[in-house]
Amino acid sequence: MVYKPRVSVICGYYNKEDEVDRSVGSVLNQSFQDFEFIVFDDCSTDATFDRLTKYGADSRVRLVRYEKNIGFVKGMIRALSVAAGDYIAIHGAGDISLENRLERQVAMLDEHHDAVAASSFHVNIDPKNGKRELARLPETLVMTDFLKINPISHGGVMFRRDAYLSCGGYSESFVYSQDLDLWLRMSRLGCIKVVQELLYERIVQFDGVSFKPDKFVRQVRYAYLARKMVGYSPERRRMVEDQLRESGIDAVVSLKSGYMQNLLFKRFLVLFMKNELTETHIFIDVAEGIYMKFYLMLSLLYNVKLLRSCANLLYRLPAFRS
Repeated sequence: MVYKPRVSVICGYYNKEDEVDRSVGSVLNQSFQDFEFIVFDDCSTDATFDRLTKYGADSRVRLVRYEKNIGFVKGMIRALSVAAGDYIAIHGAGDISLENRLERQVAMLDEHHDAVAASSFHVNIDPKNGKRELARLPETLVMTDFLKINPISHGGVMFRRDAYLSCGGYSESFVYSQDLDLWLRMSRLGCIKVVQELLYERIVQFDGVSFKPDKFVRQVRYAYLARKMVGYSPERRRMVEDQLRESGIDAVVSLKSGYMQNLLFKRFLVLFMKNELTETHIFIDVAEGIYMKFYLMLSLLYNVKLLRSCANLLYRLPAFRS
């Protein structure tokens, strides 16, 4: 008789050699042990795959290396196509699943048959300074909770495989916000329950959409489109997805609308206030109307602020005070 685990844990790696051991170990050390762990390496160019191979001896681990880089979404789709568990748990590369995560989420889905997925509280950790920001959520989330923000961390979710298949799974057309698009479609079938405990630690990636303006400019349009397509018929959705694949997001969602300009400016202000504003030209290049003046003015103030910080630092050095 072929063994069938209750849970399939899926994790995709690309060029994260320093984020393997603790992250993979957190999955293997779960209190709930009836799972398989499918880990794919998306043709990393560093030592990531070498680090992963030492876990191949564990009977729970199914390690796959793609011969060429196919991207995160296609990699996830491939991995899920061979998953055997009735429940699918996503684990973000480099993140930490706390010891009871799988146990608590399995129990939640077993108890609530109307739920298509289970999440939990999660904490965002800044690896630069160790700052931790806890995200608390209500016990039940429905579609309307995702129409303004995406409240849950993709890597900390467990969902029913049959619900994933019924709603069509991840869309290859979504380079970004593929999780939001999935939650919106999956929530048509049922609610998402949230375990009222901290079960997941998300390590902030400084090359991700939150801190890289070029990625954010693209991601915000995919998120907008995912929400807009909630009301589309299946035929219209297929047409839009075909256009996305053929021509990209630029041909489907314009940055010129007031809504888009407002979203971009809000992100600019967040990075400005956090002192993590880089590549300001990306915001300026897509600015329209009065937003152009705001960007130019704040960019100037930001650069002045940096110059003052550098001057203060130099002044504190003994060589400059003698």
